[in-house]
Amino acid sequence: MKYFLVLAALAAGVMAYEAVSSPPCNEYEVHKDCGSACHPTCETFEDDVNICTLQCVIGCYCKDGLYRTEVANSGACVPGDKCKQGQGDGRSESDYGDEGGDEDAGEDADEDTWSYY
Repeated sequence: MKYFLVLAALAAGVMAYEAVSSPPCNEYEVHKDCGSACHPTCETFEDDVNICTLQCVIGCYCKDGLYRTEVANSGACVPGDKCKQGQGDGRSESDYGDEGGDEDAGEDADEDTWSYY
């Protein structure tokens, strides 16, 4: 009986630790217990080779087909076509034009093209 109580206490402690240590993910993210240290970002999504350390990192990751707008893993998750428009590569919105690629449009860009997930 003693062993059962010890085992139950350990299990409860592990579950409580996981609940406290895991931040909630938003609707465009999934939680992984063993994810890559290198999140797919707008800067790397078209690269054929991404060099990264081999380790397990607990946290929120963008769902498949979405990419971080910032390398620091704290940016929004956006689809690849938003990355292609130049969004999320470290420059500000005013550095880009509308979807047609006119960089001079800057402030005149359609606000709908800047909806992050």
